[in-house]
Amino acid sequence: MKKKKKRGLTPLPLMIFYDLLAIGIGLTVFALFHHVLNFQPVSEPVVILTPSPAPTEEPEETEIVVEEPEEQLPPGDFSRKYADLFTDGEIISDANSYRSRDLAVNYTRVEQEMLVCHVAEIYVRDVHLLQTGFSSGEYMGNTEFFTGIASGVNAVTALSGDMYKSRWEGVVIRNGVLYRDTEFEDVCVLWPDGVMECVPAGSFDPSALVAGGAWQAWGFGPTLVKNGASIDNSSHSLDKLNPRAAIGYAEPGHYYLVEVEGRTDYSNGMRFDQLSELFLSLGCTEAYNLDGGQSANFYWNGELLNQDFYRKVSDIIYVAESTEGSAE
Repeated sequence: MKKKKKRGLTPLPLMIFYDLLAIGIGLTVFALFHHVLNFQPVSEPVVILTPSPAPTEEPEETEIVVEEPEEQLPPGDFSRKYADLFTDGEIISDANSYRSRDLAVNYTRVEQEMLVCHVAEIYVRDVHLLQTGFSSGEYMGNTEFFTGIASGVNAVTALSGDMYKSRWEGVVIRNGVLYRDTEFEDVCVLWPDGVMECVPAGSFDPSALVAGGAWQAWGFGPTLVKNGASIDNSSHSLDKLNPRAAIGYAEPGHYYLVEVEGRTDYSNGMRFDQLSELFLSLGCTEAYNLDGGQSANFYWNGELLNQDFYRKVSDIIYVAESTEGSAE
């Protein structure tokens, strides 16, 4: 009879391998039942949106507009300032107004008890359109009736001037030419930029007028309004009711010519304080008295509107349509 062989012990490394294998199988089975077979899904799917990066906006293209600098007009050119008052070239006129490329003029007859005034409100395209005219067409020429001078220069409206020829004193600058540089009371100056200035007696400097290129200068007076305020002329020798002629200034390019009738059965004339108040009511900051009495005349629409005393005069102030080069 054969003897049974004894079973030997399993080597230790092999035992460790089997143990690790068993543990791994157990963990796998546990994970299967716990994490997979027991997973309960939510009732409805939830879509989670991951915010996408904000799109980078392309900068809008900005059109760069280079503005052309506005053309600088020469001093005394008001074509842009009063452009809405002028026309493109046609002349439009009626009994009380006149419009053209060069001028805008409004005429008003002022009537009160025992008082009649004629007022021309004037806008000029260029300061050189506010002109002066000599009798007989020349300095120290023979005196003429007012209407003859006014019609001879085709005036739209005109006013008698300072009667420079009646005396040997008084500055005379007409249309940019200096004829006489002596002083006679106050002086009224129209500068090339359109500013009108009344210079008090004693402050007259003829060299300053020449250096500043004065366009017009009259020597009669007195000053009625200075820097927007009335001047007291109550002690002046001529301060009594009289026919009057005077010029007023509102702003560059904007002027007034005023004639006050007097010595009639319907108009007494004005004292200086009344005349000053009239110019202030018109918005003038400067106003100047010219030769009055029987020399005071006013022309509008081809006619003399005041009573004619048939006195001949030496000069007028007027506006008319420009001829080529006159407003340069």
